[in-house]
Amino acid sequence: MRTAWDRAFKALSARLSLAQRKTNTVHQRAKLASAIIIPKLLYEGRHAWPSQDVVTEADNRIKNFIWRSSFARTDRAPAGWVGAAIAGLPDNLGGLVIPCIKTELMALGTHKVGKWALAENPLTQMIGDILQLPHGLQKRALVPRHCKIPCKLRKSIWETGRPWTGLHWAQDNSHDEEQEGAEQSLRRLLKLRYGLRTTWQADGLSCNFNSRLKEQFQDWTRKRTANRGKFSYRAVLELPLQAIRIRTATGDRASWATSASLQARSTVDKVGEVLSVHYVGSGNILFLPTRSTLPLPSRAAHQFRELCLSILTQFPELVTKRHDDDHLTGDSPIGG
Repeated sequence: MRTAWDRAFKALSARLSLAQRKTNTVHQRAKLASAIIIPKLLYEGRHAWPSQDVVTEADNRIKNFIWRSSFARTDRAPAGWVGAAIAGLPDNLGGLVIPCIKTELMALGTHKVGKWALAENPLTQMIGDILQLPHGLQKRALVPRHCKIPCKLRKSIWETGRPWTGLHWAQDNSHDEEQEGAEQSLRRLLKLRYGLRTTWQADGLSCNFNSRLKEQFQDWTRKRTANRGKFSYRAVLELPLQAIRIRTATGDRASWATSASLQARSTVDKVGEVLSVHYVGSGNILFLPTRSTLPLPSRAAHQFRELCLSILTQFPELVTKRHDDDHLTGDSPIGG
């Protein structure tokens, strides 16, 4: 990988030698960086994903070329006469359109992973699976998610692009005020006096809904289906655990710090690694711990119950009988 990038840096140095002498302004060199340097480095990144050290060197070289008219290697990025955030803005917003190699690489990863995920060509799917294997990735579903994603490069193009692709698909269903109010109302109803009975059984936590409480969950389920489409049980299990909005009995948000025991292992990052949900019968849901043995200690049992009720609040579709979702379904206006 390092050899390929060193060759790219040398080729760019030779190609930019004349430009370094004939350009007079930062704005001119910024345009040259976008037109010459970035496409060349993205080509290298597509075939040899860079390490963090290489990305830092490339970023320093680009800034050195723009601000000092030299593509030579430098240990520190030169300071410009305007901040990096403003310098990256377009012309009409007062910026200099200075490109950022880190952002470009993240966009490349997102594009490639999204293209692989949406491909109907079996060969493209196989290529994507093979490219993941050397980096230790598992064949997991790409799930739309609303949790915040750290803006950083990861060790492969697939690990970099996966979370951004999931976030992009979730944009149309953002968590709005109506959803927040509905979740608060549903969580307040999950009490014994409103028709919910929770009991610990030999295999897990049983949640029984009376007919009135079940109808309220079904009403909200129908609204969500009309706005969002069909519900996927497997998608819930693939969500990161931090995507679950923990709520108290009053419906208010609670910190995940209060449920730290549910994440005792650092490798736990999905809902399905903590529990599974089973539809037993009309208004009867069973939550099974997947990594803990019963009976649970008192505190852990309480936190597990609160997590289960928060999941039911966030995904009321779980109260109704789930259908087989082994296949991918979707509604699209394309061609309609």
